[in-house]
Amino acid sequence: MKLHILSDLHLSVHGMPPPHTDADLVILAGDIARPQEAIAWTLALDKPVVYVPGNHEFYGSSLQATVQELQRLAAGTNIHVLDHQVLEWHGVRAMV
Repeated sequence: MKLHILSDLHLSVHGMPPPHTDADLVILAGDIARPQEAIAWTLALDKPVVYVPGNHEFYGSSLQATVQELQRLAAGTNIHVLDHQVLEWHGVRAMV
């Protein structure tokens, strides 16, 4: 399985186009952007994504509200927002 791991993008400070990758799964390891911007950007990856929020996702909101907003925005997509959860994908288990 090929992974493409990204973190600390801080898209609200300086945007960037989503990378083209041949990875099977993209892992976003926090500090991507505020929820709406982060999920919109992540959808353009057109790959399955495991998204673990970092501390910058929570600025201006509560921990619970931010995770709920990320999960609401990702519902029905190939983005899996993990917060104290387990995801099993093709026999591989991810836990956060």
